[in-house]
Amino acid sequence: MKRRTFVAAVGSGLGPTVAGCLGNGPGAGRDPADDDGNGSDGNRTGDPGDRTDGTRTRESEDSPEGNDSDGTEGDDPDGDADGSGYAVALEDDPVETVGEFATLRVELVDPHVEPGSPAALKATLTNETEGTLAVSSGAPWPFGVLWAESEDGGESITLWNDAYEESEYVGTDGKRVEDVEDIGVGEEIGAGESITRAFEIHEDTPGLEPGSYGTSITVGIGPRDDSEDRESLESELVLAIGDGDPGSDGTDDPEEAGNGGNAGYTVALENGPVEDGGEFAALEIELVDPHVEPESPAALEATLTNTAEEAILVTSGAPAPFGVLRAESDNGDAITLWSDAYEETDHVQTDGKDLETFTNVALVSEFEPEESITRTFEIHAETSNLEAGTYESSVVLDIGFGDKGDGNKSRDPDGTENLDTELVLAIERTRDDGTEGG
Repeated sequence: MKRRTFVAAVGSGLGPTVAGCLGNGPGAGRDPADDDGNGSDGNRTGDPGDRTDGTRTRESEDSPEGNDSDGTEGDDPDGDADGSGYAVALEDDPVETVGEFATLRVELVDPHVEPGSPAALKATLTNETEGTLAVSSGAPWPFGVLWAESEDGGESITLWNDAYEESEYVGTDGKRVEDVEDIGVGEEIGAGESITRAFEIHEDTPGLEPGSYGTSITVGIGPRDDSEDRESLESELVLAIGDGDPGSDGTDDPEEAGNGGNAGYTVALENGPVEDGGEFAALEIELVDPHVEPESPAALEATLTNTAEEAILVTSGAPAPFGVLRAESDNGDAITLWSDAYEETDHVQTDGKDLETFTNVALVSEFEPEESITRTFEIHAETSNLEAGTYESSVVLDIGFGDKGDGNKSRDPDGTENLDTELVLAIERTRDDGTEGG
């Protein structure tokens, strides 16, 4: 997407010695809220082909095979020779910081560190205002590099994001960041828009061992047209990392280390990532978290982008712009694909993470050229009728031109198109021993 990036300052490189400053704002000794964010063209989003700008989460399901930190293969310097992996717990999960302009939320979406399958945290910054905000951070935008410092005297570890390898300001070695240029970068997010990043803990992370770790995420944020009215938003995080058995991190409550041995589900988007598009708009849907566990739902993200050269009107059910998503199983039962937007509209009545009723109403949303919007749809462990099986759902949108205020969806009968995007989900139950089965 075509966000306008502004570079605030350049200083000396930062090596692993700054681990513990954690969250890396625009540079040592400088508040990221001091970055003014000037120079923006005001677009909320841009080129739909650019998928590295933070509007959507891409969580790696398979980490590349890597050498140990000393360059040898097959050794086990991190003390995990039994192959049991690790279990991660986030204190006070989810951690939510609410500011004047935005909310920063961090949650643990996968607590298990296993070969080829990292544990993952999800950080989401949401613009709570009705205007565009300028967001500044260390590189890479929007959250910088995260190191977690051992509180037990051990090494610091990198909380990995694939964007590290894509940034010209970050130097990496395997799943570890070796140096970061002292620089502040910034982009804009539109009204109501959310930016999500996944941070992973891989089994081959140098220095990884059981213990307690601390880190933080810091961003500077404020209205794009007022460089004086800005705030610094910071979330402090405490991670407990234990061996693969629940409770082995020393906590009294096994639930604090992973899922406490409870069975969950794994979700696959059989026909994903789904990319659908017409003459005026493009819709992409991808699975960003496949694991359904207590307090940690599986998640899909849907992104709609205006690819036309003028504003479009998108007609959908409530809540706009995607409506309510239900997935029907092959035995006829249906589950709710949950969105927090369901609770925010008068047209939908909910009970827990399920729908009770919803009004059959058509809502119209206007999108400027190159503008896009992303929504998250979740499958929770407590979802009614959830069981192993194959499920089908669809997103149906009507796209046209015209004036939203006059109630006309299109100027020209030939100037409309319909997007009917089908999803196929395969859900398997994960047994207490970690294996999968129906």
